[in-house]
Amino acid sequence: MLRGYSEGAYVPFDDFADMILAPDLCDRIGINLRMAMIQAVNVLCTTTVDELIQEATKGDFDATTYEDKEAKQPKILQITNAVVSLVVIGNMVALGISVDKDPDHWGWLILESLCCMVWIAEMVIKMIHLGCYDYFRGDTGWWNISDLI
Repeated sequence: MLRGYSEGAYVPFDDFADMILAPDLCDRIGINLRMAMIQAVNVLCTTTVDELIQEATKGDFDATTYEDKEAKQPKILQITNAVVSLVVIGNMVALGISVDKDPDHWGWLILESLCCMVWIAEMVIKMIHLGCYDYFRGDTGWWNISDLI
């Protein structure tokens, strides 16, 4: 237990950092925790987020960012993703308005039909460019399956 703190008490970060970075830390803990504490201190003392991720995952993490994967997609898929995102946002706004303003109006049905056609077009475009296997089993396979449900 830490001196000056009761069990379950909140420990301010500055106090925690001072405790972790204390030069005699290894002398204060048992031999069985020494290696784990040394590794934890090394991870906390890294200078960048990438170094922290690499140390924590021991190099098993692919640091490829979403932007890198997005940049590798064909331009038509990037445009399709942007258009579908805008249509989804527009559909949400229209749905919210339609609840309050004449929910039985035929215009809402037409708008819903247009959104559905855009979604079907997205599915067809992705299947053409990715192929059925990559569409259902690739990086975005689970998203595509959830779109179908």
